[in-house]
Amino acid sequence: MGRLVVTLVLLIAAVSACQGTFPTPSPSPSPSPTPSPTATPSPTPSPTPTKTASPTPTLDPLATPTPLPTDAPGAYAAVRSYEDALLAGRYEAAWGMLGKGSQGTWGSLESFGKERSAFLATSGTAYKEQIHPENTLSLSQWIEGTTWGSGINQAKAYLISVTWTALADDTGAVEIWVANPVPGGWKLYKAH
Repeated sequence: MGRLVVTLVLLIAAVSACQGTFPTPSPSPSPSPTPSPTATPSPTPSPTPTKTASPTPTLDPLATPTPLPTDAPGAYAAVRSYEDALLAGRYEAAWGMLGKGSQGTWGSLESFGKERSAFLATSGTAYKEQIHPENTLSLSQWIEGTTWGSGINQAKAYLISVTWTALADDTGAVEIWVANPVPGGWKLYKAH
């Protein structure tokens, strides 16, 4: 504010000094009003924030993933995550989504990777999921007689079919999955 007053005083003194030394110009035929200068406060400069580069976070491979939703949306998302992991070649991640009883079908991660890789070579990459598929057995019928059926919470588990588009006319085109809720997420069991 003080700087503004000093500037204003100097401006008035300069105008007064100029009037005494130079002749006043004669008026023009059509005079127009001359605006008188008004003082406008100049903005106080503020420091410009500098952006500091944020370090890129390193993902912890042992970190617990964010749990999927519960109920039908969670079961559906769990199967989609599994199939998408296979399509991306992330067999270890897909293996980890399987329940122990389902892992026993393949015996080892290596056998699982080989079989799933061979399957995907013929099935293509497009698939469709259907929760509570029609024209198939019930959940209890699918798990009856399996080694892992007794560990399924039938009141909260979901039956989901996955149809591989490239194999639509083949019996191997449809996989039947049981998505079973467990603490912190879902485990999948291949029923067909």
